[in-house]
Amino acid sequence: MHPNVGSGRLPAPEGKNSSALSDGTRAVEIWRYGSFAYTAPMFSLSDFRPRCAKWLIATGIFLLLGACVEKPNTLERVKEDGVLRVVTRNSPATYFQDRNGETGFEYELVKRFADDLGVELKIEAADNLDDLFDQMGKPGGPVLAAAGLVSSENRAKQVRFSHSYLEVTPQVVYRNGQSRPTDPGDLVG
Repeated sequence: MHPNVGSGRLPAPEGKNSSALSDGTRAVEIWRYGSFAYTAPMFSLSDFRPRCAKWLIATGIFLLLGACVEKPNTLERVKEDGVLRVVTRNSPATYFQDRNGETGFEYELVKRFADDLGVELKIEAADNLDDLFDQMGKPGGPVLAAAGLVSSENRAKQVRFSHSYLEVTPQVVYRNGQSRPTDPGDLVG
C-alpha cells in the first residue's frame, strides 16, 4: 500500500496525468492519457487476501471431495456386471471344445472361480499371444487371461500377474546318437 493512502490524495506517477483518492481503507486511481480517462480501484493486498484465501479453500475442498469418490475395483465391477470375461488360447493344455463342450485345465480353473463368485463365465479365444495381450488392454475387454502364460518384464508392463501355480523348466530334447547341443546355434536346422 502507498504510504499516503490515508491522506486523501496520492501523488501522480511520472509521465501520466493522474491522481488517486483514498478514504483510508481503499484507494481509487484516476488517470488521463491523451483524451482517454480511466478510473480503477487500486490494488490492495488487504482486499485481495480474503478473496484469494476463499478461492484456495474452495479449490482444496473440491479436490479433496473428488479424491473421496472411490472407483470400484475390477472384482467389484465383475460382480456388478455378473460376467467374468476371460481371454485364453485354444490349446490342449489351456482351453478347447470337445463333444462334451468346453474343457481344459485353465478353463476348469476360471469356471470354478466364476462359480465361486456367482457370475457367468464368458470365454474369448485369442489366436496368438500378441492378440491375447491386445485384448487385455482394451477398455471393456477381458479382465483375466488364462492361457498358461509365463511372466516376463515386458509382459509385466502390460498386465499384472498373479502367483504362479506351476513352474516349468525349458528342456531341449535331441535324438539319441546325435551330439548334445551346447549353444543355441546347434538347435538351428
